[in-house]
Amino acid sequence: RTVSEGVTPARTQVGRLQQSLAAEVAAARGYALTSDEAFKAAFREADAGETRSLGELAPLAAQLGPDVVERLGDLREAKGRWVASARALIDGQEALSEYAARLRERQALFQQALDLDPSYALAHVGLADSIGLLIEYGNARPADALPKAKAHAQRALELDRELAEAYASLGMISTFEFDWKKAEQQYRRAIELRPGYATAHHWYSLDLVLLARFEEAQPEAERARQLDPVSLIINNMVGFVFWAKRDYARAIEEFTRTLELDPGFSTARMNLASAYFRSGRYADALAELDKVNEPTADQIASRALILAGSGERGKAVDLLARLEDRSTREYVSPVTLALVRISLGDKEPALALLEKGYAERDFRLRYLKIAPMWDPLRRDPRFQRLLKQVNLE
Repeated sequence: RTVSEGVTPARTQVGRLQQSLAAEVAAARGYALTSDEAFKAAFREADAGETRSLGELAPLAAQLGPDVVERLGDLREAKGRWVASARALIDGQEALSEYAARLRERQALFQQALDLDPSYALAHVGLADSIGLLIEYGNARPADALPKAKAHAQRALELDRELAEAYASLGMISTFEFDWKKAEQQYRRAIELRPGYATAHHWYSLDLVLLARFEEAQPEAERARQLDPVSLIINNMVGFVFWAKRDYARAIEEFTRTLELDPGFSTARMNLASAYFRSGRYADALAELDKVNEPTADQIASRALILAGSGERGKAVDLLARLEDRSTREYVSPVTLALVRISLGDKEPALALLEKGYAERDFRLRYLKIAPMWDPLRRDPRFQRLLKQVNLE
């Protein structure tokens, strides 16, 4: 490192923190943004390193003159405000039970970083990811969220043309836009620039799964897990590849393994229930659903699907009525409602709801090609048209 790295005006806010946190700690140790523990460990190590670095610069700054001393003081003050905000988030993360809540907290943190330094490229990436993932985990509307997420990811690339994380963010956004070719190009570029970036391998694996390219998806998921073995969502991805391949025995093994890391991880719990259901183990599937607290609309729909499949149509109809009532008070995806409809054999209402989902660019349509629940519709011309509209055929 040179002295100029510590005192250049363009870096007087959080530039050195960016370098330590993102480039040095995360890259050297293989951490990924999806892992809370890795994020905490990386932050704490970066914080300690930055404090040491600033202390080492002080004597040299004094020799270089009062202007440099003043700049170093500005850097210390800015870093102190950013660290205080970050620590407040880290200390409170364990109390946040929902991933969407954590995403919103992180979104606020990245915005604070940008308030200190608008040229902080990785903060733009963090905002892009947080905003984009809220489409899937927080019911954010794609029409509202995607333009904002894309703007931040593109700004990050303007600041650093070789920033792997920005390419991965654009890949994720492209999947929400059903642009699979562009998504693949962006993921491959991210991996080329930073082979140790677990999130890029994870998201690329999902992209390949949704295209039914399972043999290519599996090694990407496994590589992501090698790089970030404690990430719940990455461990879940390994199981999801098997689920999509309809190898439910292996999927059950992997989802169970994920839940051993954290029994409260509802995504893996729901996927395990689905794998049990597809294996004909209806009681086990329902038992898994019973362990999910405060079920979302998607989780209620999954229960209705299992109940209908196990012959308890009346209970499934009751859940459909519950979801329709819920939709009068809050947003419920038409694709979620379509799932219940098709489980009851109501093909025409299911197709109408799927078409409504396409009008809203519902991200759930990404699963049309691989998800077994849509098998009863595959020969219908309207369904085939939908597949073409989302570029899956």
